[in-house]
Amino acid sequence: MMGPHKRAAIHALLLLLLASCGPSSPPSFGKGGGPPPAAAGARALGLASAGTLPPRPAPPRPLKVIHRSPSKHAEGLSAVVVTFDQPMAALGRATTSSPDRWPLVVTPPVQGALRWVAGDTAKLALTRPLQNARRYRVTVPASLRALSGDGLTAPVSWTFETPRPRLVRVLLRPAETRRHGRLLPGDRLEVLFNLRVDPAAARASLALLVNGAPWPFSTGRAAG
Repeated sequence: MMGPHKRAAIHALLLLLLASCGPSSPPSFGKGGGPPPAAAGARALGLASAGTLPPRPAPPRPLKVIHRSPSKHAEGLSAVVVTFDQPMAALGRATTSSPDRWPLVVTPPVQGALRWVAGDTAKLALTRPLQNARRYRVTVPASLRALSGDGLTAPVSWTFETPRPRLVRVLLRPAETRRHGRLLPGDRLEVLFNLRVDPAAARASLALLVNGAPWPFSTGRAAG
């Protein structure tokens, strides 16, 4: 038989178990049942979850010239080409022959038509040959802007040279005369260059020496 004290202990234990299995009341955070001030402030600032802050805009990057030609010597040149690292013009942009609308400046001035290739390459097709024995300078101004608005940090400038006259050979005329190693009155020296030159301008670069002493001579264009 179970004594009265033991039955009372079992009854109390059953009451405790029933109380623990019943519905629980919501936690209270303070006066009025709201969340603590720190949590409310975090939610007001948008810090309750990751990724709520707006992304920072990408900083501007300077425009760069990544290709240019010609860069040193130009022989038989047909175009001046400059390529940038960003789109510079909309596709299908019209060709222009007006130098004040070109994205580059060439000195001495040249004649040509400029068009944009693939939006990032300016191609200046020459409509008249360049002068020989000249040094040309190409400058891309710092005021130039890409479609993104990015610009150069400084002007980009370089030079190239066109071919200079080069001596090819010297011929003694008339060729059929027997001289026995001597020059005779009426002999002519034909000086051939790789380029067409002005005889008067070439005379300043020529000298005729006889027995080590300067000898007078005249210049002219050879027949034929």
